[in-house]
Amino acid sequence: MGENVANKDVQIYVIADYGKGDPAFAEVYQFVSNLLPHADIKEVHVDPLNTTNTGFWINQLALNHAKLQASGDLTKKTYFYVNTAPRRDNKDARRNNEGEGLVYAKLKTGLEIVGVFADDVFSLVKPLIEELRVIDIRRDGDQFRSRDIFPYALKDIVNGNYSILGKKMDISSIQDPESGIIAHVDGYGNIKTTYMPSDLGHLTPGDEVKVVARDLDLCAAYVGGIFGVKEGQLCVAPGSSGEKGNRFIELSVRHGSAAAALGHPKPGETLLVENLVPKKAALRS
Repeated sequence: MGENVANKDVQIYVIADYGKGDPAFAEVYQFVSNLLPHADIKEVHVDPLNTTNTGFWINQLALNHAKLQASGDLTKKTYFYVNTAPRRDNKDARRNNEGEGLVYAKLKTGLEIVGVFADDVFSLVKPLIEELRVIDIRRDGDQFRSRDIFPYALKDIVNGNYSILGKKMDISSIQDPESGIIAHVDGYGNIKTTYMPSDLGHLTPGDEVKVVARDLDLCAAYVGGIFGVKEGQLCVAPGSSGEKGNRFIELSVRHGSAAAALGHPKPGETLLVENLVPKKAALRS
């Protein structure tokens, strides 16, 4: 059966798309906290039905976990409980509220994830996964599976009971991440993307780029950090997310909102950044 969690210092991140401030988080917390009363539970809100946004935060929090582990500052056994289930795996009428199945993923750092296997939920974290398994639990029978069914699988995993795990899955079955996708829009209106600096070619700070989102076409400066432009200017730069030394590209307006400037695009939408070098006038106001 494994060791019970009662004597462990455990942290669980509930990464889900119920809606910011939605009482559904309280309902899930109610179940998980009673099944695992000694766990510290944190909620992470992601956009509704948005597996790109969900995958971005799984990856970012996993990278933070790895950083804490490497520095010796990791003090809690960590689990992710993930629910974004758009039920796009079958476009026909669903029988008995059936949706995408639940899987178990173990990362190379030891971090364990219990989550719905939908679209690109696991795409960005794919290189970090060392084990991927089906969880033998119902995928139908309830509209609110993450409250009424799936917490019991989480309880087993946290308590070290892996008998609920089914067949191994090929990690290659996870969709590869797609470059040039909006992954998150933060509270400042900064747009975090799945672009890596290498995706943009040989840019140097001061080069001018063209940014295309929805029907808008704007010029921006490529800089080394989002504060490397004058106030009010749109810039493209390695941001604060991703691995150190290879951050995801971010769009920002200093003391403004890149999201507003680009028509408030959403995570999952494409965004084009084109190189306009060798122009060096991009740092003008």
